Amino acid sequence: MKKLIISLILMIFFSGVSFAQPATNAPWPMFMNNLHHTGWTSRTVLGVQKYPTLKWSYQTGAGVGPSSPAIGPDGTIYVGSRDNIMYAFNPDGSIKWTFATSNEIFSSPAIGPDNTIYFGSLDKKIYAVTNGVLKWSNETGERVYSSAAIDTDNTIYMASYDSNVYAITNGAVKWKYDAGNKIYSSPSIGADGTIYAGDWDRELLAITNGALKWSYTTGSLLFGSPVIGPDNTVYITSDDGRLYAVTNGGLKWFFPTGGEAESTPVIGPDGTVYFGSADNKVYAITNGAVKWTNRTGDDIYSSPSLGSDGTLYIGSYDHKLYALTNGAVKWSFETGDRIFSSPAIGPDGTIYIGSYDGKLYAIKEGSPPGPPVTNAPPTEASDNLSKVVIAPNPFQPDKNNDSDHVTFYNLTYDFSIKVFSTGGKEITAITGTTRSGRYTWQVRGTGGKRLTSGVYIIHVTNPAGERKRLKLVVVD
Repeated sequence: MKKLIISLILMIFFSGVSFAQPATNAPWPMFMNNLHHTGWTSRTVLGVQKYPTLKWSYQTGAGVGPSSPAIGPDGTIYVGSRDNIMYAFNPDGSIKWTFATSNEIFSSPAIGPDNTIYFGSLDKKIYAVTNGVLKWSNETGERVYSSAAIDTDNTIYMASYDSNVYAITNGAVKWKYDAGNKIYSSPSIGADGTIYAGDWDRELLAITNGALKWSYTTGSLLFGSPVIGPDNTVYITSDDGRLYAVTNGGLKWFFPTGGEAESTPVIGPDGTVYFGSADNKVYAITNGAVKWTNRTGDDIYSSPSLGSDGTLYIGSYDHKLYALTNGAVKWSFETGDRIFSSPAIGPDGTIYIGSYDGKLYAIKEGSPPGPPVTNAPPTEASDNLSKVVIAPNPFQPDKNNDSDHVTFYNLTYDFSIKVFSTGGKEITAITGTTRSGRYTWQVRGTGGKRLTSGVYIIHVTNPAGERKRLKLVVVD
């Protein structure tokens, strides 16, 4: 009953916010889900993920990323790989079809209303493919890293390293705008039809019918894509480490991070903006001020996705996909290499994401501990919790190093960790999976605040019902 009430509240809350959708009923039709690239879904996700487990994975011939999955109305999952191939998977992980290009695919697929798949390749071409068969292609003057946005009139908007933003209808160029420098960013579409993109002249561009409407100059190159809020504020990250909020070509506010910012932001229904940075952190920002942060184990170039229950999903170069709730780690799932791809959320709660290990992963709510399935690498995780230890212990934080941490060793594949004060107050709760049997923790509580000196009680459990009690001494 509690879950039902929460779902009803979320449905009412989300119903008041509207973002432009392409003319398709696909649950996740393109990079960042919709024309405004807001990256969240208002669809009610079935189930609450507590123990992430591998539903299936598929090994491609090279890294998967930054190409990010799209999900069609029939449940087909589409993603590109650096092995030059666009893949279509059935919901069970079997291959539906493949389409080979002549170079690597960084571009994320976009799904048209007739299920045509639009994407770019480093062979300089923009492709339209239906059921694995070429419908048309259009050659640009340089490599295509950009992903497509499909307007309600079926116009395709993409950009190229040849410095142009293209508007294409039925394979023919309707118009193009020359920005004067390379474009990696993917266009987004405003409610009034304005096209937004970022270029390597440091400029956020607003384009109407092939003509420049306005531009705003940031401090460095723009890799991330513009995201459009419900009040038409445009948000974009920059390699100068900042998140910018721009309205009608004027700066509304900016927020600085400690590293390159290339992660495309997500806008929540309450206006909170979420993104990652190469300073290893995930940020939640409201009106230019920090709401919360969470530090991962390495740089973040993945763009986040936001579920209808408020869970934020994001990948990190530390090989892990994270699920965060109010700044706390709900769970993490470890892949075999860095994650640049961005997660797509299926209507049944399955999370799809690519990794530099060459795999597309389908991750679902947990099951009893055991080895991963279908193409997963061998696990070094323990069979039980009897040998779990934490080190270093005592732990003395380095005040000049925000990334210092302790490591849990000999964990089972699925695990949960709860940290308590000696008085019994819960400090934080973590749920995750590990193939290595190890998990690193930055010794922070919910909300990202570092633990102060003292003794902390740690309960490690798994789905089999085992529990190991540990003590951690923090000497500040």
